[in-house]
Formats: sequence, C-alpha cells, structure tokens
Amino acid sequence: MEQIKATGIINKSYDNIRGNIVYIVDVEINGTIVRAESIDYSLKTKELRAGTKVDVLYWERQDGSKAVEILDDRIIACKDDMGGELRLLIGFVILVVVVIVVTS
Repeated sequence: MEQIKATGIINKSYDNIRGNIVYIVDVEINGTIVRAESIDYSLKTKELRAGTKVDVLYWERQDGSKAVEILDDRIIACKDDMGGELRLLIGFVILVVVVIVVTS
C-alpha cells in the first residue's frame, strides 16, 4: 500500500450510508487520469465543490480499488474527528455514575 503524493480534481461528492462525505477524485498518476474514492470526511466541515483542485495521497487497496486522502485543512477526515463521539461517551459515563450513586 505505497502512498503517492499527487494532485487531483474533485469530480463529485456524496453522503455515504455512515453519514459522512466521500469524494470521487480524478488523480493524475504517471500521466494517466485515475478515478479514486476518498476516505470518509466529516459532515461538520466545509464541503469541497466539484472542480476544486486538491493535493492528495493516492494508493491502491488490496482489492484493487483506488483510494485517496485529500490533503486540505478545510475538511476533517473522520479518522481525525472524534470530538462528538468522545462527548457522547463522557455523557454516558456520567449518567451511569449518577445512576449508581442514586441507587446506592
């Protein structure tokens, strides 16, 4: 899974079944345009429009599909966005502690 730094153009984006944004990016690799799917990005950040030029890390997955990670500060990869989940977990832990204290 060697990653190659390249430049691409956003072709389109869509919301996937996990509720995140995925981009389809046309990437130039060795003079050939390759269409790749991005990793998931948070819906909480600004969406990049079709036609936007972006820097990417490109690789081929084990199943042969093409993938990219977009290197842009305006969007947050889901792998880097755990704020909401962390707040939910902390809230749940506090609720459990309160229930234990009240029932004791």
